[in-house]
Amino acid sequence: MFTILIVGHCMKGRMADAIGILNKMLTIGCTPDSIIISSLTSCLLKDGMASEAFRVKHMLVEDLNFW
Repeated sequence: MFTILIVGHCMKGRMADAIGILNKMLTIGCTPDSIIISSLTSCLLKDGMASEAFRVKHMLVEDLNFW
């Protein structure tokens, strides 16, 4: 369910909404999958939001041991 919401927001350029859903996922204990992470970071980079893409990746790697 979260995947389609995040990917949909990314495709429409609604990055704040996509990040908000990611944060909600993490708050309730859901771990994002590789589709969510790659879609979100790719869209952030395409939108020129490299620092936010780095922050998301860093959070997942350092805090959640995702990779």
